[in-house]
Amino acid sequence: MNVKDEEKMMDQANELREIMDDKEQPKDKLKEQSKDSFEEIDILNLPPRREVHKNSGKSHFSFSKPLIRFLSVILVLIAIIAWVLAESNNF
Repeated sequence: MNVKDEEKMMDQANELREIMDDKEQPKDKLKEQSKDSFEEIDILNLPPRREVHKNSGKSHFSFSKPLIRFLSVILVLIAIIAWVLAESNNF
């Protein structure tokens, strides 16, 4: 092998070592950051739920079963009446 070939091999090996070191370092940094960013929450001193969730911004509509039944019966009656009226106009 030439001296140049040996230098290229050494450069490539050094580059690979640096890449592997870079991959291992973020894991260590993440562990350190997660330890630093962890806040202790005093469980005994939390606000009531209604204060935390009072302005969630979401509206929740719920329909009871009797209301759904009533609306479906009305819809069926309208369909039957429309069909009867359409049939009586054809004669």
